[in-house]
Amino acid sequence: MAGRLSIPVGIKKLTNVAVVRYKTHGIRFEIACYKNTVISYRAGAEKDLDNVLQTTAIYLNVSKGIVAKEADMKKAFGTTDEEKICRVILEKGELQVGEKEREVGQESVTRDCVNILVEKTINPETNRPYPHGMIESALKECHFSVDPTKSAKQQALAMIPKLAKLFPIKRAPMRFKFTVVAESEEEAKTKEEDMLNFLKEHEANVETNSLSKEKSDSNDSNSKFTRTIVCTIESSMYRPCDAYAKASKGSVRLDVLSLSVTAEAESRSAFDESSLQNQTATYRKQKDMEDSLEGGMARLQLGQRSDPTRIKASSRGNKRDEKGTGAGVEMVVDEKFILVPRGFIKDLPEEHKSRRERFQELDTIEEGWHVELRKKESSSIVEAVFFSPNNEAFKSYAEARRKALGIS
Repeated sequence: MAGRLSIPVGIKKLTNVAVVRYKTHGIRFEIACYKNTVISYRAGAEKDLDNVLQTTAIYLNVSKGIVAKEADMKKAFGTTDEEKICRVILEKGELQVGEKEREVGQESVTRDCVNILVEKTINPETNRPYPHGMIESALKECHFSVDPTKSAKQQALAMIPKLAKLFPIKRAPMRFKFTVVAESEEEAKTKEEDMLNFLKEHEANVETNSLSKEKSDSNDSNSKFTRTIVCTIESSMYRPCDAYAKASKGSVRLDVLSLSVTAEAESRSAFDESSLQNQTATYRKQKDMEDSLEGGMARLQLGQRSDPTRIKASSRGNKRDEKGTGAGVEMVVDEKFILVPRGFIKDLPEEHKSRRERFQELDTIEEGWHVELRKKESSSIVEAVFFSPNNEAFKSYAEARRKALGIS
């Protein structure tokens, strides 16, 4: 019995440990926590320190069992209260994650990215969302890797341009409701025209447009007119729409009815990966043909003098106007329909002050943009045509903004 070995009673073995490190005043402090509890504590789900900390002792090195000195704690934290120091380290410290925990975290973020892409993207040809299996397989083909410094939403949205090279995909539009209140029917008509011009410039699809009359009392002269416009618009246009509503100083109210507008589709069962491969090959072939055709048209247009009464539509507009062709489209404009000739955005006359203020964002992104205002035949709607510094024409503010931002 004399030769029997035993573990000393005074030693406490720390097992299943997650270490949180915090360096301040040139000293690195560590605390020993239970695994998978630090994240819950930081998220606010766990508030009891006893369920987070294995011990309230403050260490210089947990693995070696070196405890921090009181003088060092006083110097770094201004106190020797271990519980207060533990809370500071838990909030500001760096969690040391093991390999298995890292794998679980990456799988969770990848799953969140797939869910976000399914919810926020559609097939532009059918306006329906893609199934989870197809998005997951496409992410693998794009060699998607988790970035711990970015949120799942940021990483998911950043993958859309890469996925667009495999098959047609885009952000699902949002549905907004604009409510305009006016004192008279004439004022309501004026505000409606201004609103419709704004929505047309941003490529919005107006779904409903209604006018209602509300009587404040028995006197009709105190009646108010409310114009309600429901439309769908690209999600990237939310900020301009919100800025437009705020600039109206209360006369226009913006409500978000839906964050993602998709066509209702029947539920689909298991995803066949071969369908992705076939669709990807077909889309790539079509994309290569369009790119080569557009490149040929661009070479033919080099050296030609610009004519302000003729528009060379952008490739995005071409695909909407003439599907399947990538050829440039030219439209001859009668001079009698030109309200303001082509010129710098800052030179728009005072009567178009609201448009000038909205369009100036293009110059802040990229200098040298021109604009021309036109009116439709037998209509009061005013259209704006934008010209880039490279003399490319765009029939909407949304297209011009995407060009200035460098978004294809």
